Amino acid sequence: MSFDEFRQSYAVHKMGEQETVNAFDCGDEDLNGFILTDAPLYRKEKLAVTYTVLEKESMGKVVAFFSLSNDRISISDFDSKRNTIASAAASTTISV
Repeated sequence: MSFDEFRQSYAVHKMGEQETVNAFDCGDEDLNGFILTDAPLYRKEKLAVTYTVLEKESMGKVVAFFSLSNDRISISDFDSKRNTIASAAASTTISV
């Protein structure tokens, strides 16, 4: 799917601090629990900002979400300073 095709079918929405999701089921209880109850708390405490992916055809049904957490990678976290940036980049993961 191209980016243009994605934009025609879906919208990405940044959740507000008091905003909640009423229905979501991806088959994983922990992920469901996060988006249904924990995401607003993380936003309020400035731990993470959650974005929902809404399906335009179904009047805004949440079909996916992702959260960006506030954290850092510090050179002092590594025993070896050599290749620190490459090692940090290789260990970064994104969950969908």
